[in-house]
Amino acid sequence: MQSMNRKVFSLKHVGEDEAHDVRELLSDHDIEFYETQENIWQTANPAIWLHDAREYSKARTLIDHYQQQRVQQMRESNPVTKHSFLSGLVDDFKRQPLRFSVFFLGVSGILVLSIKPFLIS
Repeated sequence: MQSMNRKVFSLKHVGEDEAHDVRELLSDHDIEFYETQENIWQTANPAIWLHDAREYSKARTLIDHYQQQRVQQMRESNPVTKHSFLSGLVDDFKRQPLRFSVFFLGVSGILVLSIKPFLIS
């Protein structure tokens, strides 16, 4: 009797490099898996699934160990620096200036419309 499928790793908000590493990790340990993709409406959760749920604990242990190593490597290569609120806004603007501007104008407009009745006397 074959065991049911089981989701072992969600691919939502995961970089392609990490997803590739997890696929390789499972393949190297002869754990059979398949992937589901996000659909056009983004209602399905992309994930890696095991064909045999009995291998879940083995796969989860491998992935957890990999993620601990990955976090440690990231901490060593990118030390945490303190950012002010203003520097965060500047970074957001540099990454996506048009989107930032639209949101900034929208928030400013709502703020002006909210305060205007109190300013007119």
